[in-house]
Amino acid sequence: MKRFTETEKWRDPWFRKLSAGAKLAFLYIIDNCDNAGVWTADKELADFSIGMEIPWVKVLEAFGERVSVLPSGDWLIVRFVEFQFGKLSKDCKPHLQVMRLIEKHRVSKGYPKGFRTLEEKDKEKEKEPEGSAEGDFSSVPSSDFPESLRDIAFGARWQEWETHCRDRGRSLTSVSRHAQLAECANQGRDNAMKALIFSITNNRDYIGWEWMKDSINRRNGTPKPKPRASV
Repeated sequence: MKRFTETEKWRDPWFRKLSAGAKLAFLYIIDNCDNAGVWTADKELADFSIGMEIPWVKVLEAFGERVSVLPSGDWLIVRFVEFQFGKLSKDCKPHLQVMRLIEKHRVSKGYPKGFRTLEEKDKEKEKEPEGSAEGDFSSVPSSDFPESLRDIAFGARWQEWETHCRDRGRSLTSVSRHAQLAECANQGRDNAMKALIFSITNNRDYIGWEWMKDSINRRNGTPKPKPRASV
């Protein structure tokens, strides 16, 4: 399983001040938790894998608000989902598995800190005044987005794309952002939405317009071109 890692943690005073054992424990939990950030606290296996006996009570105290213990005894990395996936969307297939895990870890009175059920999110959305939903363009200059792309659904998807780019270490420049939005408008809103989903799902660094060519080829029965043999 591949996951994003925060390379700047070694410069973070909080992480730097952890003991060697606490650092290893934190990295171990990140690598062994599920996609909802929940680790089944098998401390015996963790000690064996790390190669030293970890003082888990002291380590948990050192983690502070970054890690909480669920009523089940499992450990939750509070900001794991936010860091790995950004804003979850029902339209993104990889996110559905994460949402199911979040539902699975539900406790009797809602979710622990950082967790909200899909039902709770829908209720909150109903209570929001018009124009306050995710993807609202109240803070975006009217000239920034092409007219055909100024709706909440596309705005939410575009925010997810920019988060994806930042997580991969390549934030969009103002020039590339303008060019990509122009191309999205040229290809049409619906095609642009599908291309963004394609890129995020396949962990691409660029908007995957090739999904359109593949789709057209499949409809026409045209096989994909074979790669050229190296000379």
